[in-house]
Parts: sequence; structure tokens; C-alpha cells
Amino acid sequence: MKKWLVFALTLALVVTTAVPAFAGRHVQNEPARVSEDTGYSLYALSGRITAIDPVARTVTVWIKNGNTLLKEYEGTEIVLYTTEETAYEVSHSPTTISFEQLRVGFEISSIGHLVDGFWVADRITAT
Repeated sequence: MKKWLVFALTLALVVTTAVPAFAGRHVQNEPARVSEDTGYSLYALSGRITAIDPVARTVTVWIKNGNTLLKEYEGTEIVLYTTEETAYEVSHSPTTISFEQLRVGFEISSIGHLVDGFWVADRITAT
């Protein structure tokens, strides 16, 4: 019984010191970087639409709040690129909308990925 207790405590000590070492060298308060393995990183933002390009199917957004990836862009504008897979929704509603129904001035939230320097929207939700 005593041997098992010593073994369990030793194992717990090894696990608690080894796990952070495997987590990498992430520095808090440093913006997330694009993963070199995958080529993209997840973003989340809320803001206001300031321009829409129906030909390129892009949406320019003034960012009010963003996740770590977007912190340095808060208070500025970025261009969201849309794809055929981008979903358009209305907050707190089962209603879906289309790209053509978006309007300058709409308050939105969006999630997507930073892919090769382009902000690609997976979802745009009109709030």
C-alpha cells in the first residue's frame, strides 16, 4: 500500500511538470500566430460593416472586439473574404440570409480563419 502511494505521488509529480513542457512556449498577451503546420488560425470578431464589394464578395468590417488573433486590429478595418461555404445568419433567429442581404452599417459577428494572410469568413451573423 505504501509503495503504491509513493508511486502515485511520483507519477503525479512527473505529469504535472511534464505537461506544461509539452504545451510549447506560448507567451501570454502575445497575438496568436498562423500555425506553420496548418497554414491558418481561427478568428472571432464583432464589429460593423463599413463596405461591401458584391463583385469580389468581400465585406469590410470595423472591428469592435476580437479574439487574441485580432486584438491588434481592434478599432480598425479588415476585409473579410467569403466563399460558397460561408453561412449568413441573423442573431437569435432561425432565419438565414444571403450575402446580398448584408448592408453597410449592420452590426455583425463573424468567425473564420486567417489563411495565407486573408481573413476568410466561415460565418457572418447580423446582430
